[in-house]
Amino acid sequence: MYDFTNTNEYTFNSALPSVAMQFNGVFIEDELLGYRTLTVSGREMIGVELDTQSVKNGALTLDRRLPSRTLTIEYELKADDNYQFQKKFQQLRSILHTDGEVEIRFADEPDTFYSAQLSGVESVPAHTNHVKSGFTLHSDSPFKFGEVVTSDGGVIINTPYPTPAHEIRLLLSASTQLVTITNGTQEIRLDGNFAIGEELVINTQQGTVMIGANDVTYTVALNSDFENFTVEQGQTVTSPQGAIELRMRERWL
Repeated sequence: MYDFTNTNEYTFNSALPSVAMQFNGVFIEDELLGYRTLTVSGREMIGVELDTQSVKNGALTLDRRLPSRTLTIEYELKADDNYQFQKKFQQLRSILHTDGEVEIRFADEPDTFYSAQLSGVESVPAHTNHVKSGFTLHSDSPFKFGEVVTSDGGVIINTPYPTPAHEIRLLLSASTQLVTITNGTQEIRLDGNFAIGEELVINTQQGTVMIGANDVTYTVALNSDFENFTVEQGQTVTSPQGAIELRMRERWL
């Protein structure tokens, strides 16, 4: 039996629209009086793009890849007069301004988030202070993500394909010059001088290995699976050098 911990719980104001969007930590409805989310599209399944070559009978698949994701938000915005209407659009543009992708959540899907940024806006009719319009958000990643869950090494996320571990923590039970961490098919190998009681914090997505505030990424062996290490259902991440704490996120297309 694997220990399970969900490290985040989210609750939302039930007065918000069911599709209300939390953008970079805030609901636009809470920040901008007169704004209301109407519809959201782009959260559904994403297909696979196939690179094919025609042959005599049918086609030959040469490569397959996942596309980026686009979220389309339709909204309503109204104001008492044209002056206030323009001010509200300035405020909306300010809310949506970021220097890159940020976390996106929706009220009807609170335990799932997307990483995206503003990419396009629809034109707004002139001579009105009450409109229905829209904007799009671009996500480099096709995936949407669940909350971080923690176990003692067992892979407990319900994801049907290999998924990068969010974080692997290893508490060393003895001093050693070699650390190996495996999921049964892949292995992370570290070569260095490690002391009993030290905790290694491994983040393959950021490409770092830390002991406290000390960066020891230089200990990663060149012949290990550090950059490609993933976890799948049914696996257990283990190390002969100590106890594992595995932190992982589900992700879906």
